[in-house]
Amino acid sequence: LAPAIEWYMSERARYISGDVWAVNNLASTSLYSAAKDEAKLAAPFTPDGIDFGIFLDFTSLWQKDPAKFDASETPDAKSTSERPSFEQDLQAGRKFFGGAAYEQSRTEEEKASFSRALQSMDLLY
Repeated sequence: LAPAIEWYMSERARYISGDVWAVNNLASTSLYSAAKDEAKLAAPFTPDGIDFGIFLDFTSLWQKDPAKFDASETPDAKSTSERPSFEQDLQAGRKFFGGAAYEQSRTEEEKASFSRALQSMDLLY
């Protein structure tokens, strides 16, 4: 991933500094301001100084098997009288959202991998 980000940042810097691509594609539009864009290169690494972001989708994390999801094992599926007890069981780990089969549909190795990813994915935000 690092090489892709480095490439993008170098292309972005080239674009901002008014290299051929920027001049050919944006110089004729009212959106292009070389002086304003040039200042972005010297901007501090703060939310105000950053002009692009990268979103990484974590779809490759181990997911539970959707075929084993039991919609009747959710708070919304419970009656008003059953819901508080069911939610307490969820919090205590006696019941599982989507049912026990759904909860157990990942191997121990997959659960460990998923847990590690959850612990570190906020580093990107």
